This record gives sequence, C-alpha cells and structure tokens, in this order.
Amino acid sequence: MTIEREREGVRDQGDQIRALARIKAREKFYKNQYGDPGTSLEKFKDNYWGQPLNQIVTGKSSFFGYSFPNFVDPTYRFINLRNGRQVDVTHFLVVGTRGILIGTANEIKQLISSPQSAFYPQDLYSNKLGVIFFNSYGALIKQNPNKISLYIYWFLSNPMNINKY
Repeated sequence: MTIEREREGVRDQGDQIRALARIKAREKFYKNQYGDPGTSLEKFKDNYWGQPLNQIVTGKSSFFGYSFPNFVDPTYRFINLRNGRQVDVTHFLVVGTRGILIGTANEIKQLISSPQSAFYPQDLYSNKLGVIFFNSYGALIKQNPNKISLYIYWFLSNPMNINKY
C-alpha cells in the first residue's frame, strides 16, 4: 500500500468518524421530546403479559371522522431500546395496526395543533417499526392475541429490526 493510499484511508476514516458524530448528534431525536425516561422492554412485556392489543391501547381519538384508540399507560408509553433509542408505543401500535397513512395524517394534524411535535424523528421511527412489526407478526397475533407483548419483545429485541432505520 502506498503512502498516498494510507493517507486516503485515514481521510476516509476521519470522514467515517465525522459521520458517526453527526449520527450520534441526531440520536437525541430518537428519544421522546417530553423528557420521559421510558421503561425497559422487559418491563413492558411483563406488564402487558397475557393482554390483547385492545387492553394495551385504549381511549379514542378521531381524524376527519375516523375513530381509533390512542392511549397507552404513560408508564409504558416509551420503551428504551438496546440501541439507545426509544419507541413511542402509541405510534408503534396505532400506526402499525391502522397503516402509515394514519400516521402521516396524524403528523399533518400536529403541524396545525402542535408544530414542535409534527414529524418528530422518533414518531416516524416508531410508525415505521410498528408497520413492519404488524406485517411480520400479524398472523401470529391473530392466532395468539394475548401474546402480543411477547411478540413486541421479540421484534424490538432484534437488532436487525431496530437498527435498520
């Protein structure tokens, strides 16, 4: 390897280090903006063990006449992941079951009502993971609805799922 080639490698490594620093700086946007410390994935699983989806997400919200559940116990609303990010369980479950269109519509609604929350990266991350989760585990959930907290645990424990986005 030539000296020039080695210098290129160092420069590339420096670029990689700077890129990682930029990513790390953005990671704060993958935690909730409310300062909630969140809960562990294990505590979430144990708390909702044996409960179906409609006992995890309750309450009602509506958008242009379309009504859907929208409330998760605040103690378990944010799950801390092993990659340092948090998942907003409300976004994860509501958008996961209702589709990305509802998630996008909700973000547009937030542009009007609370712009600082609209299109927050953690919400979009939670939306995306929720859709993928229900696409992957939907059949299992239909067969065993009371095991949804276990399926969520499996899905969010897998680095291939949580580090993809």
